[in-house]
Amino acid sequence: MNYSETIFSKTFILFLFTIQIIYAQELITPIPQKSDYNKPKALLGKKLFFDPRLSADNTISCATCHDVYNGGDDKLEVSFGVNGKKGSRNSPTVLNVKYNTIQFWDGRSKDLFEQIEGPIHNPVEMASNFPQIINKINKDPLYKKEFSALYKQGITKTTIIDAIVEFQNALITPNSKFDQYLNGDNNALNKNELNGYLLFKEYGCISCHNG
Repeated sequence: MNYSETIFSKTFILFLFTIQIIYAQELITPIPQKSDYNKPKALLGKKLFFDPRLSADNTISCATCHDVYNGGDDKLEVSFGVNGKKGSRNSPTVLNVKYNTIQFWDGRSKDLFEQIEGPIHNPVEMASNFPQIINKINKDPLYKKEFSALYKQGITKTTIIDAIVEFQNALITPNSKFDQYLNGDNNALNKNELNGYLLFKEYGCISCHNG
């Protein structure tokens, strides 16, 4: 066996060993049954999430593109923002988003606190800014009362973002069939579903798409 054949042989053996590890140890973990979050802040964050006043023309809310009652997105090829402007990417789901190690399709934000500023400032999405948002929210007596009760700073960029993040922390979907399978119930998935998952791992999809 020459040098090239030896290298190929060792590489192939390492590949097979890696595949065995993937099958032996699941790279995907089940969604936890509970998520720790501050309920009053989450309820305030929900109001903000559904409030179109966060956009420049008062027509687009976070929920416009991220429908939490329909899979956490808008089911469109690309999303539309203020004045009907067409975006360049489709909206990712916000369900279980707290468990993402990075945010946005390209991973440009490290967490939800940083991510929120993206769509708010994007001229194609909400085309707004926090001074403008704070001015609008301050005119709402109910918002002022709720923010004062939960945050000593009142209505600020930081408290607005914090409340929305708390709402997103509550958006989890535990105990799906797949979660049950990952928790040890070998009968949770039917034959086709299980074969699909095995192929998902075999073809290497899991290397990038593993939750």
